Amino acid sequence: MDRKDVAIIGLSAALIIAIVIAVILTSSVTVPGKGKVKSVNVGVFAHPNGTAPVTQIDWGTIPVGKYSQTYVYLMNTGNSPINLTLTTGNWTPTTCPSYLTLTWNLTSAETLNVPAGYIQPCLLTLTVASNTTGISDFTMDITFTGTG
Repeated sequence: MDRKDVAIIGLSAALIIAIVIAVILTSSVTVPGKGKVKSVNVGVFAHPNGTAPVTQIDWGTIPVGKYSQTYVYLMNTGNSPINLTLTTGNWTPTTCPSYLTLTWNLTSAETLNVPAGYIQPCLLTLTVASNTTGISDFTMDITFTGTG
């Protein structure tokens, strides 16, 4: 055996010893984790107990200069508080927003901020302006948004 072979054997032995020492001297600790996933969800219901989801609101026939009202019940189905907003869109015919106005009775921080699991009664009012012309039938989308 020459010096080169002895050197290779010596290096191999040193490497094996280093690996064995590293394995023996290695330690690990597992720390359990815990948390909560925040979810924000809004349900729209026809009854105050949170049953009968609302899929469409039929406003009926509203005379010019008058209004129609209906209650819906907005439920925070998420696990964190939300702030509610109301928007409308996709009006047909497109001139509707000039003559039809949708409002709700939620105007204070107490009514707009909804805790998780809480159901907020909401009175919607659709008003037809007294100067309305050119509209007989209409459609619209009503969007209730919860942010939190």
